[in-house]
Order: sequence, then structure tokens, then C-alpha cells
Amino acid sequence: MNAFITKGVLGGKSSRAQNERLLLARLLQEAASIADRLHDMQPGEDEPALKSALDDLAQIRAALLSLMGRRP
Repeated sequence: MNAFITKGVLGGKSSRAQNERLLLARLLQEAASIADRLHDMQPGEDEPALKSALDDLAQIRAALLSLMGRRP
């Protein structure tokens, strides 16, 4: 009920929704950090594993952006 009133009166989002968005943003930041580290690795260092990890990170990024209401 409090969240409903807060949203109605203040026009803002509930505390839970804001916390979820912050968590999603943090996960997106971590995924970007992992991608940066993978990109910094030297060529030839277990390339299939690197390709797979980068593909997984791309999927994570797309899912997180979608959950945040943004386009991947």
C-alpha cells in the first residue's frame, strides 16, 4: 500500500523497483568488466573458451538491458 501511495503522490517508483534497477545496473557493469578483461587477453589463449565467454556475456547484457526497459 505504501508503494502505491508513494507512486501516486510523488510520481516516483517504489523503493523495490529502484533497488532492482540498481542491481541490474551493477550486474551490467560487472558483465562489461568481464568483457573488458577477456578482450585484453592475448590471441591464441584458448580461443574457443574466450569466444564462448564473450557470447555468454553478450546474452547477459541483452537480457539485463531488456529487464531495464532499454534496447540491447
